[in-house]
Amino acid sequence: SAPLVGPARSGRPAQVEARVPGKARTPTKEEKLFLKIALKNGLLERRQVQEILEGLSDGEADAIAFIRERGWLDGKRIRQVEEAITARRVARIDQIYARILRDRGLVDTETLRKALSVQRKKRYTVRLGEMLVNARLIAMSDHADALRELLERLEDHRRRPQERKTRRRKVE
Repeated sequence: SAPLVGPARSGRPAQVEARVPGKARTPTKEEKLFLKIALKNGLLERRQVQEILEGLSDGEADAIAFIRERGWLDGKRIRQVEEAITARRVARIDQIYARILRDRGLVDTETLRKALSVQRKKRYTVRLGEMLVNARLIAMSDHADALRELLERLEDHRRRPQERKTRRRKVE
């Protein structure tokens, strides 16, 4: 079957909120992403997504359980959507990694484009850094340094929204 496609957005992990059956809640980021991808790929219809969102606001504990209970998607389709979510995250993180390598002058843009294209064809089952190291296009030490910078950038990005909230509270 054809790979599912996901929206091109941030690859950050979703914040998981407590799931309390019977208590109204909004969908988690993870659930929203799942629904977007399922809708985009024609696995769910808009009316079904609306029903799921209404179910959550009525106290349903979990969007995927809601989908399963109604028989809208089987386990195979659910796994495909989850794999698309993972592929989207890998793609996003490896794009940042590619920029780090390019900015450091370790790999040129055209080589990175080709490597990212190979990665896409392999359905994101291989990481960019691994491909470049195996092809001897970058040294393992450069790869390790770029990974450290990538992790620092991701941590800074994750921390920034919390820092903004803290600053706003102090000003108010």
